[in-house]
Formats: sequence, C-alpha cells, structure tokens
Amino acid sequence: MTPRRVPLPAVLEAASLHLTSLGDVAVTAEVESAHGRRLGLIAGRSRVVVTLPPGRFPPVVEPGRSVVVTGILTVGESGTLLLRASDVAVVGLGSLASEHARIESLIATERLAERQRAMVAARLASILVLAPEGDGAGDLVSILGRDRPDIDVTFLAASTPSSIARALTRPSADLVVITRGGGPGATSVTDTETVVRAVATCPRPVLMAVGHSRDHPLAELVAWRAVETPTAAAELVLSMLTELQVLRQEEV
Repeated sequence: MTPRRVPLPAVLEAASLHLTSLGDVAVTAEVESAHGRRLGLIAGRSRVVVTLPPGRFPPVVEPGRSVVVTGILTVGESGTLLLRASDVAVVGLGSLASEHARIESLIATERLAERQRAMVAARLASILVLAPEGDGAGDLVSILGRDRPDIDVTFLAASTPSSIARALTRPSADLVVITRGGGPGATSVTDTETVVRAVATCPRPVLMAVGHSRDHPLAELVAWRAVETPTAAAELVLSMLTELQVLRQEEV
C-alpha cells in the first residue's frame, strides 16, 4: 500500500486528536538537525523526531534540506511526534538553509564578529547564564557554584530570540553564557538574525555553549568564544578564573 504523503502541519493537526498511532505516512518537511540515525524535522512550529532502523546506514542529509520521510508515525507519551523511518529522500533545498546562508553572508558583509572577538575578559566576578528553563544550565551553574562559590552566578530563563536579545542589551555581569542542551531544535533560537545581532553588539563577552559537539549555532560565528557543551563552558570559566588569579598574584 502506498503511504499517504502529508505536510508536517497536517500531521501535527492529526496528532492533536490524541491518536496513539497515525499509521504509515510519507512526511514532507525540512531537516533541522541530523545526528547519526536521528533526524529532527521542522515545518513552522511543528517538529518530528525521526529514527532510522538498526542495520541501515543513514543517508547523508544536511540540515536545511527538504525531505520526504516514509515510515510509521506515532505520538509519544509527552506528545512528541515520532517517525520510525523506512526511507528518506532529499527533494531540495529548504527555506532554513537559505536563511542560514543569508545570515552568514550578513555576518561577513557587516563584519559582525569583530567586536566580540576583540574583547578581553579581564574580570569574572559575575556571570549571567541564559538558557531555557531547566535545559542545559543545571550542570554549568552547579559546577561553578561548587568550585567557585565566590563568583556571583545568575540564571535567567530565556528561550526566545527576543528574550535573549533583551538580556544582552545591558547585562550587568562580566560574562554572559548562552547555553542549552542538545537534540532536535537545539540551535533554532541561536540561529536567528535577532540573536546573532544581539550577541555581536553585546557590551560584555558572550560565551556560547549550545547543544553537543555536533551542534553549531550561527551565533557562535560572532560570539567571543564558543565551546561544545554546557559542562565545557564551566570548565573554561574555571580555567580562566585560575589564570586571572595567577596574574593578580604575579602583579602583587
């Protein structure tokens, strides 16, 4: 039987009926993330997590490509749409890839990386951590609080481009860390022009620590520094604090 081909918003509408299974479908959508046998698909605000079966080599699918994924679609306990794929076909370049290319060109043309890269973090008495509530910041905040209780670490929940941009306008901290965990959608907010410009023009150094080693948000291109994970951000900050302490002792 030929699977039904449906756009992702229609799939989301069907999922809202609280069905436990939507059957064999061919979903047309855009690839947001590609991690081994797992793909994250997106269309507007709708997302589907795609897994390929064991024993099958995953196709080379880059984020931003438009694809048709055939397989069994189900709804997880948390409402997440899960697609167990039997086939993935790349059908073209999606709007996400085009938007990324536009922002990368903007970064180069307007030389947005220069301001942050020229900054020096000569003082780290206070740190502002921006992250979605409960996502990615826990390890970072706990490590800094345990190893350097003398440092003022403030957590601010920020999960949208506008909330991040507001926090970066006049931060009172010496360093700002933007972080969140990995997985589908990890870089969607920090890939926007709003966040890229806010990071580039922030008057304080901005350290990016979004996702895992395979996640590279566009805001990294204009940030003061970028590391692969929130834990790596904590380790870098601790190393910098040690270096600053040694320098001060040598100056005495």
